[in-house]
Amino acid sequence: MSWFEPTILFLILYAFQIRKFEKGWDALPRFTEQNNECISIVVAARNEGENIGDLLTDLSKQTYENLEVIVVDDHSSDDTAKIVDSFPNVVLLRASQEGKKAAISEAVEAAKHTIILTTDADCRLSTTWVEKMVAPFTNKQISLAVGPVAFQEEESDFEKAQSLEFISLITSGAGAIGAKQAFMCNGANLAFRKINYATVDTDKASGDDVFLLHHAKKNGSEIVFVKEREAIVFTSPKEDIHSLLEQRKRWAAKSSDYQDKDAKRISWIVFLSNLCLLLLLFTGTWREVFIAFVLKAIIDYSILKKAVKFFQKEDIFHYFYPIQ
Repeated sequence: MSWFEPTILFLILYAFQIRKFEKGWDALPRFTEQNNECISIVVAARNEGENIGDLLTDLSKQTYENLEVIVVDDHSSDDTAKIVDSFPNVVLLRASQEGKKAAISEAVEAAKHTIILTTDADCRLSTTWVEKMVAPFTNKQISLAVGPVAFQEEESDFEKAQSLEFISLITSGAGAIGAKQAFMCNGANLAFRKINYATVDTDKASGDDVFLLHHAKKNGSEIVFVKEREAIVFTSPKEDIHSLLEQRKRWAAKSSDYQDKDAKRISWIVFLSNLCLLLLLFTGTWREVFIAFVLKAIIDYSILKKAVKFFQKEDIFHYFYPIQ
């Protein structure tokens, strides 16, 4: 049996979805108003002695003034807490429970201000990151703002290819928000109103970026994506295929608990499209395989071309065809 016909069918469904993402990406608004509210920045850190100093230095250089910075030490065995303690005006908390989710939850509860901004301990930020990420909250209807995340200092072919694939995920999530189909985000760059976080009522959701997004969406809260280069948070790619697969296994483990209809539908379309492509490799003729993979490349090309331009990473786009 050839899987050519099912593959084409699912690729057509996939094409409609990607086109929605692209239209959503193009339609994302700009937020230009200045926000003067007090902001609490929350960072969970575990054995991040090599990185936390750079992040806190970036936070100390922010153009935004009304800031509270909270770092919660998640049972580190290195000098993370000592480094955090050396920075003035940074609140250091010791997590009572193990795990990033619980650590963030404790920090959010301790935060003084009503708008929370989260990032990761191994990230780097521009000086106007806070300013750009909190600008949407001048609109009282907006309760959650998702920001762009990208890799930095990619050196090997594996890291550069990984960077392009990661950009595709971030852009798809952004496009979905623009298309009013929000289904995923990244906690390395996320802002939300504390009151909305407090109302997340399940253990699975508490402290988890994607479930917080789904909860906000379910409650009719307005969700936006901050499409600004100055809002990009930079993190590091995974060093090898094993660590990359472990990361994706952790992400995938949450999917069985998704209640959001868009997340379920989009996940199934993407999964079945790629599964059919894989099966076609073993059951189809070379011509059928060629047609299917060319069609997939055509579908992905336009939105990814726009994505690398936004992230100023046009130099990695030549990895597009091998990744296909």
